[in-house]
Amino acid sequence: MTYHTRQTCRLCLGPLRIVLSLPDTPLANSYLSRPGSQQHYPLYLSECTSCGHVQLPVVVEPSLMFSDYAYTSSTAASFRQHIGKLADVVASPGALLVDIGSNDGLLLAEAQKRGAQALGIDPARNLAAEATARGQLTFPGYMTAELARQVRKIIRHASCVTALNVFAHADNLGEIADAVRELIYPSGTFVFEVAYLLDVLDKNEIGTIYHEHLSHHHVGPLVPFLAAHGMTLYRVERISSQGGSIRCFARMGGVADPSVQKAIDGERDIPKMLENWPARVREDKSALMVKLLPHLGKGLAIYGAPARLTTLAYTMGLRASDVSCVFDDEPKKIGRFTP
Repeated sequence: MTYHTRQTCRLCLGPLRIVLSLPDTPLANSYLSRPGSQQHYPLYLSECTSCGHVQLPVVVEPSLMFSDYAYTSSTAASFRQHIGKLADVVASPGALLVDIGSNDGLLLAEAQKRGAQALGIDPARNLAAEATARGQLTFPGYMTAELARQVRKIIRHASCVTALNVFAHADNLGEIADAVRELIYPSGTFVFEVAYLLDVLDKNEIGTIYHEHLSHHHVGPLVPFLAAHGMTLYRVERISSQGGSIRCFARMGGVADPSVQKAIDGERDIPKMLENWPARVREDKSALMVKLLPHLGKGLAIYGAPARLTTLAYTMGLRASDVSCVFDDEPKKIGRFTP
């Protein structure tokens, strides 16, 4: 089997209930060298009835998505600027920064510019090799407690561990949290950024739902999850990255500042928003197809080929014959076919 389906919450092991069903889709970043048939996977979101965490129960074999990856962090100028500002926060001269899901090494390079020692961990072997060749040492693999112990033994404890838009990509979040705790100094910090469920719901961003994004986080469920793994979520910041995200700061021990409770208070409407979500998706599909209907058959040109295009195209009912061409500035996608 190339996928399996979870029956319990990946944060607390509570029971799940379906809140939004979308059409089966191929893998969102599976850009093809030539047109052909692809495997389609079930795509739906469930909510944990115990902690409220929203997630994809369908877990596709990670090697199919991440071994040869088409997305690189450095392509978008806005994200390069975002990473530069983040490096000012997380990189300290002489300290070790470990970036989980380091992609093409963008944050590692920015940390090095600020005098930090930097190490990347990423399962995409193509990107890990390219980053290492540029001087950003990257281990091609997944973050595990055993790997954390090896890094700590060979190099040293990390002062900061980061995970940017990847803490939502893994099924084994508990194992990653344990690995982070194993790797950082007792006074160290775990900083992760994830797309924020509240922003996804506010903007009806269904494009962000695809098989890489196993979790759609909000603060309420993260607090007890991190506590169960020996860490305190002590600060939360709203940021504009990826259409609306949260930057979370965790450490061993200590107390949370007011930003955490403020975020939780702002999430009180999430259950009602989830209940209304299927109707909003149907309304968006109807509105979009009315606008596009006069142009179908003439060949639509699409500007931008992000992963979210796959979900949008299938959910809105676009066919390959409706589209003449797609434009993008990511070199790894140019000359290939969208899913």
